[in-house]
Amino acid sequence: MKAKVEEYQRAGVSKTRAGSRIISERRIAIAVSRLRKCLEAAIRDAGLPESVAEHIRSMYDIKPIRVGETWEVCLYFGGELHRDSLDNELPYHGIDNIVALFNNGYEAGDYVYGWWDGHAPKGEALLRMATPGEDFAWVRSKKQRQALRFIQQAVSDFNGNYGAELNMTAVAAAVYEK
Repeated sequence: MKAKVEEYQRAGVSKTRAGSRIISERRIAIAVSRLRKCLEAAIRDAGLPESVAEHIRSMYDIKPIRVGETWEVCLYFGGELHRDSLDNELPYHGIDNIVALFNNGYEAGDYVYGWWDGHAPKGEALLRMATPGEDFAWVRSKKQRQALRFIQQAVSDFNGNYGAELNMTAVAAAVYEK
């Protein structure tokens, strides 16, 4: 039976004579496209900064892999998700996944101060400028950031709207489930 199902998958057959649905590469592509649309809507609703939203818009997938009796398609966000920390004397190396930070939020013990390279000074940072036109600013970090949970929203939207139709389930990676 397994060999016959694989033959149907290669041939693009969507249902067996008994009515069982076959997961074809075409259906997987449709599911990925619909999940992308759900993510687009969720990031728009969450009001993500463009610098974070671009990682989601440039996501890519790898060829589906067989895991036991199921198929798995992994989607990866594009670009460099790491962000360096503020330049200061503290041992912080930065954020490993900026998308996870906005999705999960955080609660820090205290503020961190430092120089933010590539940003024009504003407000209080203007007082710390040595020369006009500098491209770094003295800033204070946020103590907390509300969890936007846009990935969970996209997964829920996909599963509720398309999961049964496509016989597929979207699941968020563990790093986004905090």
